Amino acid sequence: MHRAREFVLHTPHEGARTYLPNTSPAGGPKSAVVAARVLVGDRARTPASNRTPPGRAPSGVGSPRKRFLHAIRRVTVGKLCMSASTLVGSRAAPAIAVRYVYLRHISGPVAGERVPPAAHRSHLARLLACTATAYAMTFLHGTVTERWITWQARDITIESRERCGARALFPVNGLAEFTANADGAITAEGDNLAVWCKAGAEMIFGHVAAPEPATPAAGQKSLTDRTFLRRALAAAERHWHLTARRDVRGGTGDALGRWNHASAAALALVETYTVGQATDPRRGLRPGHRPGYPRRPGRPAHPVPARPAGPAQRTPAC
Repeated sequence: MHRAREFVLHTPHEGARTYLPNTSPAGGPKSAVVAARVLVGDRARTPASNRTPPGRAPSGVGSPRKRFLHAIRRVTVGKLCMSASTLVGSRAAPAIAVRYVYLRHISGPVAGERVPPAAHRSHLARLLACTATAYAMTFLHGTVTERWITWQARDITIESRERCGARALFPVNGLAEFTANADGAITAEGDNLAVWCKAGAEMIFGHVAAPEPATPAAGQKSLTDRTFLRRALAAAERHWHLTARRDVRGGTGDALGRWNHASAAALALVETYTVGQATDPRRGLRPGHRPGYPRRPGRPAHPVPARPAGPAQRTPAC
């Protein structure tokens, strides 16, 4: 504090500067926002009367943590917007790739035969998995964690680009930039892994464990039975939840040592819980609801018309 009863806001050296990552291909200045009304410039001064003494903040929000979360509440909206931006690439990339693997032809198992890459299950199955994940991301965005959304977006765009070979690197085909966009959304709000660690630590004792399966698995259920698969995810979630609780109690040393002992199970718990939320059939779309377009209140459901084929559909360039 300055002797004139003023605070001097000053960055004495480069190491004191706040670094923010680039969130767009064009880059830009690295700037930070100070939660105070100050002049922009070197050695900015603000009266000491502008600072509320510790413990005397005139707020009805509650604890300091709640006041902090209230102050940054707009960050949550920003995180949802960042993850929502990756949904575009997550839907477009598999659509382009699937169309391409039916247009291209390669040598078949018989001499002189030509087949599309889609004829190979090892090729098409990966793109179908990307498509199914993109549907889950679109339907349930805002319900599951945005960290899961951005990670899945990166995996989908990478898989789709690789399945199209070198032509996917051509900018005209629209695949090359999707992965970079997903990387920007992942980095913009900090390290995804750190956020998942925080979620895992809170879920260990702050989240109710999934119920124990009513009947043990006998190995006779079909892997196409969605109800069985959802129960299997719930059982896996319960397993990792109880394992994380056991590991954190059995850890040695200080709090960090106990967390390190339980961190692997806690991260598996977050992953399993998130996948379960994304596959929960109770969270699906209502009849007449188009993915990505929320239905207006009071608007009657109607069948979604088929999209006509035409020149608007993007076909990979040769």
